[in-house]
Amino acid sequence: MVIEQHLRAAQQWLTTLPPAYQPISDRLAGLLHYLLDETGLAAEAFFRALAADPDDLLSCYYLLLVHESADDARQAAVQKQVLTHTVAYAKTGEMEPQALYYGGHIFRRCGMTEGAERCFGRSDDWLAANYMEVLVQAEGRPAESLEPLIRYLLKRESSHIAAGGAGFMEGDAPLCWQPLPTDPVEAILHEAQRREVAPAVALVKQWLEDHRQGGVTAAG
Repeated sequence: MVIEQHLRAAQQWLTTLPPAYQPISDRLAGLLHYLLDETGLAAEAFFRALAADPDDLLSCYYLLLVHESADDARQAAVQKQVLTHTVAYAKTGEMEPQALYYGGHIFRRCGMTEGAERCFGRSDDWLAANYMEVLVQAEGRPAESLEPLIRYLLKRESSHIAAGGAGFMEGDAPLCWQPLPTDPVEAILHEAQRREVAPAVALVKQWLEDHRQGGVTAAG
C-alpha cells in the first residue's frame, strides 16, 4: 500500500534528526507507529514524548487510543491520568489550537461532550477542529440545525485549500504524500488528522447527499 510505504519512509527520515529534536521525534514516531498498527511501540514513544512535554495533548490522546485494548484497570488508570491533566490544562486558558483540538478529542472520548464542544469551538482556525465541532454538534441534535455550521465548514475548507493547505473532503489519500516531501512533518500530521476526522467527513458527506435537492453543495 502506497501510504504504508510513505509512512515507513517517514520513519527512516526521523532517524536522521539531531538529538535536539528528540521530543518532536518521539511524538512523530508514536504517530507513525500508531498509523502502522504498532501500538506497543507507539505507547512507548508517546510516554517518552510526555516525559519531555506533559502538555502534549496529541500524545495524551493517542495514549488513550493505544490502551483501549488493555485490561480494564490499566485502561481506567490511563484515562484518569490523561483526563485529569487535560482538565487542569484547559482551566489555564493557555491552550494553543492544536492542544484545544486534541483536548476536544480527549473530552469526547471520555464522554464529556460539553468540554469537547468548547475545545473544538475555540480552535476555530484549525480545520480538523471545525469538522469535529460538526460531529459533536450532530450528536443529539436535529440534522436541520447543522446547516449553518456545515456551510461555514465548507467555506473554511475551500479557503484552506486555496491558501495551499490540504483538505479532508476530497479522496481517501492525502495529496500531500504525492510525492513524499523532504520534510514530511506536515504530511504525517495531516494523515493522522485525516483518520481522526473520518467520522465527521462521512457525516458531512451524508448530510450533503441528503440535502442535495435543497441546493446545498460541497462548495457551499
